Amino acid sequence: MHALPASLTALLLAAFAGDALARSSDRNQPMDLDANHTDCAVGNDRGPCLFKGNVRIVQGTLRISAATADLRRGGGDIQKVFLTGAPVQMEQQLDNGEQVSARSSRVEYDLQSETVVFIGNATLSKPDGSVSGERIVYNMASGQIQAGSENSRVKVRFLPKNRQAKAD
Repeated sequence: MHALPASLTALLLAAFAGDALARSSDRNQPMDLDANHTDCAVGNDRGPCLFKGNVRIVQGTLRISAATADLRRGGGDIQKVFLTGAPVQMEQQLDNGEQVSARSSRVEYDLQSETVVFIGNATLSKPDGSVSGERIVYNMASGQIQAGSENSRVKVRFLPKNRQAKAD
């Protein structure tokens, strides 16, 4: 079996991601975190804010569970979030009402560029299909997904509209 040319893979991923924008109103909701332990400087928005053990994050329809969360703040806002877990699990409702879910060993979320990078046995799923690989980069603003690395393969599954197809 031959590998798909990069241009065809990009076209398939663009088709999958076309409406993959997360619920836009979630970004304007408060972010609630709870964990077994935290180490966070109050009043200092430059240092890391660490959460460890059974971390749960909720922001609007976004739900995250992880082993650790490292929040980096600046200018009075959270700018980056680094999550690790076995695995990190995320789910969120899209603007069209569908659910998207993701799972990976590590997640790097840059709120300013609206980019989420899933690293290590990563899977991104929504009702019409899924993409999996060692690394998935998801731009929330554009819906663009880039996946893969030089030493791994990317798997993409498109489900028919009737959603009656059985998973293999």
